[in-house]
Amino acid sequence: LDDHNLSEEQKCSERGIVPYPLYAAVDSNKVDDVTKKTHSDAWFEFTPHEAGFFDPGAFVDVTLLGSMFENGELKTPKEEKKLTYLR
Repeated sequence: LDDHNLSEEQKCSERGIVPYPLYAAVDSNKVDDVTKKTHSDAWFEFTPHEAGFFDPGAFVDVTLLGSMFENGELKTPKEEKKLTYLR
């Protein structure tokens, strides 16, 4: 597996070497068991620049993904996650 940071894809997509990647994931715990529909806060999106949830509208710089925030303020920075972790 290619074990690099997602932020490393910024330069390739900015120079037009590759298309801009948009990744999405669904929290399987937020899928209705009966209807199989997802709740609005189940969708998680990440790109080479940012990652987060549209509902409640919380996005962070992708290099800070996994860090601890309080009221929008960075409290405990963590090392950037590898792309293989996000898959």
